[in-house]
Amino acid sequence: RPAISIAGERLKRSSDTQANDAKIELITTREDFLRLEPDWHAVSSACRTCNPFTTFDWMLSWWDCLGRDKQLMIFVLRSSGRIIGIVPLMRVRKYFLRFPYDEVCFLSATENPFSPRAFAGTLDFLVPDEFSGECEHFIRYLLASCKGWNYLKLHPLPENSPALASFRRIASESHIRVSMPKVFDNACLSVSGSWEEYWTGRSHDLRRNGHRRYSRLMERHRAEFREYRHPEEMEQAFADILTVEQKSWKSKDGVTINDERSRDFYPTLARRLAEKKMIRIWVLKIDGSPAGYEFYVRHDKCIKTLKTSFDEAYSAFSPGTLLRYAAYRQFFREGIHHIDLLFGNLKYKQEWTNVLEPHYGVYLTRNDLYTRFIDRCLRSPAAQRLENGYRKVRHSLR
Repeated sequence: RPAISIAGERLKRSSDTQANDAKIELITTREDFLRLEPDWHAVSSACRTCNPFTTFDWMLSWWDCLGRDKQLMIFVLRSSGRIIGIVPLMRVRKYFLRFPYDEVCFLSATENPFSPRAFAGTLDFLVPDEFSGECEHFIRYLLASCKGWNYLKLHPLPENSPALASFRRIASESHIRVSMPKVFDNACLSVSGSWEEYWTGRSHDLRRNGHRRYSRLMERHRAEFREYRHPEEMEQAFADILTVEQKSWKSKDGVTINDERSRDFYPTLARRLAEKKMIRIWVLKIDGSPAGYEFYVRHDKCIKTLKTSFDEAYSAFSPGTLLRYAAYRQFFREGIHHIDLLFGNLKYKQEWTNVLEPHYGVYLTRNDLYTRFIDRCLRSPAAQRLENGYRKVRHSLR
């Protein structure tokens, strides 16, 4: 009977499958990661949940900038020598007091999927539908046999993910203790018809207020919209972005694009994706000074909104509304099919969108004595107070 094998382990597949024996390779070095690029492009393009956050360029940019102190775990599924799937994971070592434990999660994921520090709006296994059987058996191996993790935390998976469906099916069959809650909705605009039809369909308040603010702005100031797309423009684009961020509310209470935990990820990503003609950065300049920006990534006929902010001094003119009006009008005229505002159905997003795309997490705790001990400590208020005291003492001794 055909089987999947990894490191000497073998997994049975259903007898009705017609595929040849498949193997799984574990990639743990950057050098081997780089060699995957051509196959990564080919596999991801065949996946229905493919998006900018699962591309090779996104993952490599994130790993180069933020992969420090993490272990690369990219699983490559092969059949008859051909790569048929890629699962980009990483292992993160954490501690409770001096007790180590490991979490396995998607490459480029953050601890909290809805955190303002989150990077990716959608992550997933890269396995085309025709190989869903191999995907399911890989998941069974990961749950039953793969060593080196105490917690499995996979988010944010789209509702139509074949991997999510496989996890649900396996959980119902084996009664494993796995939680699969919805973590957020991505607010999206599914484009149909002309720009004029779309704008006419927006609320009266949005159209009226947008017109008033634009008229008031043009009466009092000199305003221009600038779009940056090309690699040689990225330095100026980020100079404008940082000018805005320094004067935005995020500089005091939020998370700016140049937050120390982000390091140089966004400039690195912009330079790399600009080479692929995927970057669209829109900036509103008022009297020559950047007043707001929208950082978009284009993937096929889809636009993702990565970051946005504005100078508080110009809040009366609603720079975000004016930028979205200018950018979306252009996107409609270019034939864009989908605009994703990401991360939650916030009030301002509701004014522009017409579709919600649910995303879920898959959370599992290994059922062994040591993991149960760690899990009980992490859930105990008394143990958490002990941990906080230990951290304070350790910090004071540095």
